[in-house]
Amino acid sequence: MTMDADDLIKIVRGLDQSGPGEDGKNLDLLWSKLVASSDESFHAAEESTLRWLLKVMNGNATTAEAMRRHPLTWTMLDCVFARIPLFSLAKSLADRKFVAVLQQTLKDISTVAGDNTEHTATKKRKRSSPAPFGSDETRQPHGRLSTAKSLLNTLKSLLDRLDDATATTARDNIGAEHIRSLFCMSAVDTAALLVPVFSVCQLLIDTEMYDTEGAEEWVAVASSLWSLHMQGDDDMSKAAGLLFTTPASILSDLENLSGKGPSNAPTTLKSKWSADLQQFLQRSLILPCRTTFLNRQDFAAITVALGASEEKIHFTAPSLYFLATRSSDTNAEGERRKNAVEWMKRVFEEIEKAVHDNPDRNALIELILRQAIGNSTPVDVKNLREIARGYVLEQRRTDWTLLGSIVTCDPAVFQTSGDGSDLLVSICDKISKSTSSESQQPIAEVLGAIRQSFVIRRDLVAFLQLWFTELRKAEEKGQAKTSPWFGEGPKHYKGKYLRDLIEKELSASQLSEFVAWLESQPTQSSPNSLCAINDTISKGLKRETFIDAVDLRLFQMTWTACAELADLPARWRISSKTMAWAKPDGRTVVWQSLKDKVKQTLKKGSLDAEDTFECFRFCYSAWDALTTDADTVKEPTKLIQNFSERLAKKVMSESAIQKITILDGADAEVYAFDNQLPAACYLDVFLSGGSRFNRLFSMSNDTVPEPLKNAITTSELATKDKRVLWQKVFSNDINLNEAKLARTLVDQVIDALDQLGKEKGWPGSDATLIIQILSRIPLDSFNRWQREKIVNTLNKSSGKMIKSPEKTLLASWKQILSLVTKLMARATFYDGMTFDHLVILAEAVSVCMAKTSTSDEETLEMIERFSQMASSVIRQMADQVDERSTKYFGECSKYITATTTSNFKQLHGLHYSLIKSLLSVVSRSPNTQNNDELTKLVAEGQSMLAKAIMSVINPLITAKALPSAASSKERLELLAATDAAPSAAPLAQFYNGKPAPLQTFANNCSSKMVEGDVLAWKVQILLRNELPAALQLPAPKTFDALSPLPRKLQSRLLCDLTNSITKSLRVQEKLAYLRDLVDALRAGCFTDSQTLAIQEVVSQLVSSPEYQGKFEGYDLAAAYSEIVTLLSKAPAPGNVSLCRTLHSLLERKPQAVSQWDVEATLSTICELCPVQGTGGLPYVWLCRLTDVIIKKHRLRLEGHYHLLLTVLQALLERLVVGETGGAGDASREAKAHAYARLITLVCEPTAGAVSRTQHQSSLDSATDVAKRSAGRHMHLVLMRYVQLQLTEDVPRPLREALEPAMNSIFDITPPEGRKILNDAMDASGRAILREMFKRYVKFGKWSGV
Repeated sequence: MTMDADDLIKIVRGLDQSGPGEDGKNLDLLWSKLVASSDESFHAAEESTLRWLLKVMNGNATTAEAMRRHPLTWTMLDCVFARIPLFSLAKSLADRKFVAVLQQTLKDISTVAGDNTEHTATKKRKRSSPAPFGSDETRQPHGRLSTAKSLLNTLKSLLDRLDDATATTARDNIGAEHIRSLFCMSAVDTAALLVPVFSVCQLLIDTEMYDTEGAEEWVAVASSLWSLHMQGDDDMSKAAGLLFTTPASILSDLENLSGKGPSNAPTTLKSKWSADLQQFLQRSLILPCRTTFLNRQDFAAITVALGASEEKIHFTAPSLYFLATRSSDTNAEGERRKNAVEWMKRVFEEIEKAVHDNPDRNALIELILRQAIGNSTPVDVKNLREIARGYVLEQRRTDWTLLGSIVTCDPAVFQTSGDGSDLLVSICDKISKSTSSESQQPIAEVLGAIRQSFVIRRDLVAFLQLWFTELRKAEEKGQAKTSPWFGEGPKHYKGKYLRDLIEKELSASQLSEFVAWLESQPTQSSPNSLCAINDTISKGLKRETFIDAVDLRLFQMTWTACAELADLPARWRISSKTMAWAKPDGRTVVWQSLKDKVKQTLKKGSLDAEDTFECFRFCYSAWDALTTDADTVKEPTKLIQNFSERLAKKVMSESAIQKITILDGADAEVYAFDNQLPAACYLDVFLSGGSRFNRLFSMSNDTVPEPLKNAITTSELATKDKRVLWQKVFSNDINLNEAKLARTLVDQVIDALDQLGKEKGWPGSDATLIIQILSRIPLDSFNRWQREKIVNTLNKSSGKMIKSPEKTLLASWKQILSLVTKLMARATFYDGMTFDHLVILAEAVSVCMAKTSTSDEETLEMIERFSQMASSVIRQMADQVDERSTKYFGECSKYITATTTSNFKQLHGLHYSLIKSLLSVVSRSPNTQNNDELTKLVAEGQSMLAKAIMSVINPLITAKALPSAASSKERLELLAATDAAPSAAPLAQFYNGKPAPLQTFANNCSSKMVEGDVLAWKVQILLRNELPAALQLPAPKTFDALSPLPRKLQSRLLCDLTNSITKSLRVQEKLAYLRDLVDALRAGCFTDSQTLAIQEVVSQLVSSPEYQGKFEGYDLAAAYSEIVTLLSKAPAPGNVSLCRTLHSLLERKPQAVSQWDVEATLSTICELCPVQGTGGLPYVWLCRLTDVIIKKHRLRLEGHYHLLLTVLQALLERLVVGETGGAGDASREAKAHAYARLITLVCEPTAGAVSRTQHQSSLDSATDVAKRSAGRHMHLVLMRYVQLQLTEDVPRPLREALEPAMNSIFDITPPEGRKILNDAMDASGRAILREMFKRYVKFGKWSGV
């Protein structure tokens, strides 16, 4: 025994006489010695300490209470618990009555001090120094929580030690069991321990002292103690009466079940306590009660729990329902679902009884119903009806929010028999008596739920009759403007419009019968009601069968009741719809009956009235519908013209339209009139109210409507409004397809661009917008005069950019270059079209790029943009040799001579790209061969460009390295020079250096390529292309990952590098190089660059006419065999490149693929089908591989259909079960169409895919033979599809996409195959198959002509 242990024992023995000392000093001394004593061989000192501590803590003396409340006491107990062996510890704990001490301490800290009853007011107290020993602070909330922290941490350590599986000795196991037995008490005694623990947890929530360390485990400690109690028959009822209230209240706070707002507790504590509380309450109360209820209909425990928690019913009732919901799966099937539904209905009924007499019962039931709605939990309709009557209808003030929750929970409360019918009548009466001062949103939800109840029982006609009846009652009482029945409630509910249900829920005959019923009703006194219901019906009619059933009846009924009335906009909407679907004779009848009313309204109606607006829209509909009637159409045409002039003079004049707001609505069908923005609504009709509006107007007047013209030409609109305006004008194809109208609109845009050319800082936001709009207009919409005017305007305006290039935005140059490139694709000549102009542009853009410090990716993009622009301009001159082009190319020759003479001092940046474009265009022009001047120009230019490039590269070779910190200007020059190298003369003739520095320089580039340096890649490609003899670099067999490179450049740079490597190789050498690449792949080099290099080399070999087959035992067939075996191991994105390689060989070199390769490919596809996510092969590529095998290798599948069927079934299962179609991926419907294509290829093969010889007897049909062969097997795919519909959720769009494929299987399946299908399925499967076959017979079966 050590000296420290001897001292510790002496101190403990001294404490028997001196006690804790003043302010607990002796305890501090004991703790210091206890920490210092760490001898693991002896534990006598620790055991003496334990016995003394428990002895002093026991009893009711003041010192004993002070010891129990002192946190250090429990910290010391934690220390000695860990050091004393479990066998000895158990004896000491039993002798010194540890459980009694524990119980008394918990009782102490859970009891509120007499002078501190308002402890809950102390919120978020900052951490302070520990409370002094025996002081009153230990009775304050922070002191009680400090004691609880130490006590519960000690208890957790003890319980963790009991569950420690590393205890190996028998004495340890016996000791652990003895300690557990100390807590093996009755449920009542154990509850006496747990109630204070939960009270302390509630104290922590109330005071929000969330910085208490270790608090996350407090609930788990209490749950562990309950696990140790002695099991008894009445445990459930004891837990309900003693252990439910406080835990349920805490859970309500944490999960915000009482609607007070989210708790401020930290996320970790909230989630841990919530999970532990749910587990404790489920295990102790909910699950046992559910079992006894289902077995014996015994529900007493829940009743006891609710009775015991009556004072906190606001918290405990929502918690109880929350727990009950979590214990039940109402989405199960069969007996499980029946039990779950019965249990949940009984729980709700019991909660309702408990809160029935509570003054806040409405709010409580509302909380419960919200949970039921959110979890789709069933509630007994009888209970809902009783609540609706007792809580809502029989009260003086209607609680519409609660009523809305009731009807949302289960619309079946309104069933038309018995109580449901009476309830519906009562609620409709309440709605009719509601006032505008009441909240309208809950009333609208109630109306929507009423509608839904009729939809559920497939009786929409009854709802329409009810709706009209209530509308008429409201209107007769003068409530047409205030009644909720006229609001959005019946029309729009949970995202579904009533108009969309007309054709979905009704048959044509039902609709006709309802219209007949409507005609029989007295409507003279209720025109608004009639218009409301007819307007809804007319909006929902789209199919001819429904339209034929209605014809002109809605129109005639409406105008019979409303002809003499004013301000009924709905009647014009009904007339517009009728005009659109009526037959030619009917259209004339409609127009003749309304033309006088239209004329009067458009002439005298107020422009800010909705009636006038809808009349204007009807007049346009008439104009559009009557276009074929040359005589009658003149009348609406004239009215529209006159009304447009009226608009242009008033609300849409040039001055008024400057303040207009352009509406940007996504719905192109619904134009809700806003009397605060009448001009915007009218303009929206001109822009997109009718697809042919402006075309009709232009054909009759040779111009656009005056209001639209005012909007287009005004310069005061905000940029956002201008963008919307132009997008709406030019997104309408009809505006562009009519040449005269398109020319007029484009002229307006060009004029706007011309006017903006004088502004400072060009291009500003408006000019940028105009350039973007011009870029989006199809090229066919411009004539030559317009193209030339745009280019001249751009050249004139961009002069400011050229003068101050360092102040110009690079984005402006991008847009200008793109627009000029687009326009110059057709014959376009502009003023001052000289080569010097392109030189000046190259200089200005280069300066702008250098000042902007662009990235290498953006620099290459600008090089490409400028090259395309310069090529399109030079091509104008090269395509036709005349005096103008001769002078132009003479300037080019002078520029080349001057540049060479100046030793390339003025050649930098985009000048390289300009010379490259010049040489590319002129060398490819057919006029160059017969023109000596052009031939000489090309030769001189290529020589000059090669020398200029080498003047840039030679210093780098001499320095043996790329510049470590090159400026933007230097990088631009190097990138432009390397990009122009393919158009120059061979560079090797201008390099006279030694191989050694070139080799060192190439190695330096290689090291920087690994880091993703784009310039190093470009220079390396140039060296391999132009200086292979001097370089003598070996072809790399492995490639590093492309991830350091910019994403858009990865594939392009790798392909260029691969081409530079294989450029000088013969076919046999390329095959040998391909073998090296595949060997490296097999060795584990699965980088994306490795697979892309293989794809590029294979593509070269497939395209090469010199490829003759094997070389040294290796050919494309051998490469295919190796790649297909490695495909399943390759990670993304390299696996896609390998797929492209295999697809290329299967399609373009089918003779290079063996029977074994085809079967191996099918097996690999099966293996890859279950793999999804980022590492799996995209579904579309699996389909493409299968597709090409079916098309190109169909004959090899004969006799091997089992392999193909396995693939098709695996693909179908992945499509239904696993594919979702996320962002950046093909949609699920697109994938379904790809799969359907496979099925139709099998079932409906082409003659070329199945013919064995070119000379076949005309009596033999290879396709019929192939169909018969497929018909013996493909029914298995159909069977799998039916099985998936039974077990998985197959959405409707997916079923529609797959329907043609399944129809093609029905086509080739013989009767005996269908019999096998029928026999192989159960009743559910046969029902689905029967429905599919009906649709096949009705829509998919080819019946011939």
